[in-house]
Amino acid sequence: SQRLFGKAWREEWVVLYEDSTLAWFKEKGRLEPEGSLVVKEAPEMMAVSQWTLRIPGRPDLPSGCHVVQLMAFGTKRRDKVHWLLAQSEEEVNNKHSFAMRPPESVITLRYAVNLSK
Repeated sequence: SQRLFGKAWREEWVVLYEDSTLAWFKEKGRLEPEGSLVVKEAPEMMAVSQWTLRIPGRPDLPSGCHVVQLMAFGTKRRDKVHWLLAQSEEEVNNKHSFAMRPPESVITLRYAVNLSK
């Protein structure tokens, strides 16, 4: 897959399902996700833009990318933070409220997913 965002990031398709499951896939339309989490299990552990600066272990951003493009999703079950990087600040501004949207919306977007463990 393409590495437009450098070695530590991979571009993936991110899908938000009606039950608030956020899953990411190597290719659009693929059935098996690379990973997933349930946003509504820990909505307070979601951070966007400048709020991600408070989270320890924040990954280095690729050249040309800015903190305003960054989203972080924590999980209660594992001590793990999933980092997503939007293509632009506008995309984050338009979409970061998706966790609070009504259940009829399903969103598919292209994001970069951080590969560091």
